[in-house]
Amino acid sequence: MKTLSTMLFTGILIFAALSLFPAGVAYAATSLETCHDRSIQYRESRHRRSTLAFATELNVAVGTDIVSNCVTLSGIENDVEFRAKSKTKISINGGPFETLPVKLKQGDQIKLMVNSGSKPGAHLKTHIYTYETSGNTKKYSSVVAWHVRVEPTINPPEQWQIGPSHQYQELEEVMSLVGPGDVVLIEGDATYKPFSIRGKNGTPDFPITIRGVEKNGRLPKFSGGTPKYNWTFSLRDSHFWNVENIILEGGGICYRHQSHGITFKNVIIRKCGNGILGTDKDSGSLTLSGIQLSESGGKPKGSNWRHGIYMATDRDRYPNSIFRIENSLLYNNLGNAIKSRAERTEVYNNWIETPEHKQSYYALELIGFDGYAAIDGIEHDVVGNVLRINSPTHTVRIGGDGTGSSRGPSRFVSNIFVFSQNYNSYVFRANHQLKSLLVEGNIFAKAKVSDQAATLVFDSIKPEGWVQGYPDIIFNNNLFNFETRNYRNDNEALNSDTNYQSHISFSNNQLQELESLSKLISWKRISEDILPILASLSLETKSNISNPRALSIEDIRPMLVRPTVVEN
Repeated sequence: MKTLSTMLFTGILIFAALSLFPAGVAYAATSLETCHDRSIQYRESRHRRSTLAFATELNVAVGTDIVSNCVTLSGIENDVEFRAKSKTKISINGGPFETLPVKLKQGDQIKLMVNSGSKPGAHLKTHIYTYETSGNTKKYSSVVAWHVRVEPTINPPEQWQIGPSHQYQELEEVMSLVGPGDVVLIEGDATYKPFSIRGKNGTPDFPITIRGVEKNGRLPKFSGGTPKYNWTFSLRDSHFWNVENIILEGGGICYRHQSHGITFKNVIIRKCGNGILGTDKDSGSLTLSGIQLSESGGKPKGSNWRHGIYMATDRDRYPNSIFRIENSLLYNNLGNAIKSRAERTEVYNNWIETPEHKQSYYALELIGFDGYAAIDGIEHDVVGNVLRINSPTHTVRIGGDGTGSSRGPSRFVSNIFVFSQNYNSYVFRANHQLKSLLVEGNIFAKAKVSDQAATLVFDSIKPEGWVQGYPDIIFNNNLFNFETRNYRNDNEALNSDTNYQSHISFSNNQLQELESLSKLISWKRISEDILPILASLSLETKSNISNPRALSIEDIRPMLVRPTVVEN
């Protein structure tokens, strides 16, 4: 069986060589040696968070003194006292480590230290309670948290088989037996109970793998939701897992992500409230490769918005985290196809399609953390995708949604945007706070050209919302087959401010007929590679095109629609 991760979208052309954060190159965020300002009050935006957190340490050796990252304390009106029941020590302003309790003040720089002990796999939790001094009284203020995970014992890897033909019938039956490096094989052509995994860890070198094994042309399916939370599958405080070749469907959340170092490959996710939800707290890196996600999201009456993918990472507990989605197919989802608050989001070589529905919002909403500031900026890199926009009003939002702003750069390079005939809204909507927007080497096309013009950038950010105090927008070297308006800002004073406008660049963008445009981007090559793949995917999709390798430009126009879907 051909799989999405090995074949899907190999023909999408990267026709611009511009590179700010190149695809495939690892990105290193600010070093953890930097002492970051953190408030012990944690009252930002519309939320109150009760804990200041240090970066979680994973897979530390036994018998080792572990030192945390550095934090500069803020939000202190009066001196505070730090107390803890654990054996954690503290260093203040570069001084020697000492035992608690200690008194601290605004601007103090602190690090923590704990010994990892002698027990492999131990989970060391440090909770420091802060008491603020006011006159002669001390009042409890907040909690400072730091978690350390000791490396588990590494035994020779084993395989475990689950399914109707095997000793174990459900995933839960082997979880107490599984260890780092083990592979759990799930028999196909069978349906399994939803399952939540908590506190079970692999390592970077020895991840735990769940792998579906096709039977009778069908993959194993996890269906429904857990009794308490209605999750189809979840990983909570369970780091370094690979999940491959399974179907998740029919839960309130198909996959709930609250771990670090997780990879999903060739997984079908469908018919859930939220397809994937990464929690704002305790979530780290997640990679999705060859995913097919559909029929999720929306806003049921009396409920909050749900999305195809809602992804967040924890700024403090898992700094430098990356959410990456590649070679995947997203379609027929309501809400946002992808809404990401991850510290860095990478969207590479996917087909992302929004339906024509009143609850269909952005294909991509790339914004900031919910409840606390993106002090160092959040980064978004979108390269080599096909974005098929059937909704008449929404495409991409960057910056913020009113709960948290990115304050970082957003880059869009070598993508193909295909719009419905009557699309006349904003392609990029910039809100609240942002550092920069770079849009270069993309193609913007309507499958059928109309007299409806779209606005490329709607900028509602106030000058102080731009990190530099003025916009940094580069929209160059793109191709169009329909008329557009470059830029809109409803602040007339800013529109007439030549210095302000000098930081906005629209240049070398070309308007071309569809046939001419098609030659430049080689639609035929895209059709040769993508359509046979969709036709041959026995796991979920097929095409009714009989001979996709011999198509004319007239044949290709109707291809830019959602592929036919069949049940697995």
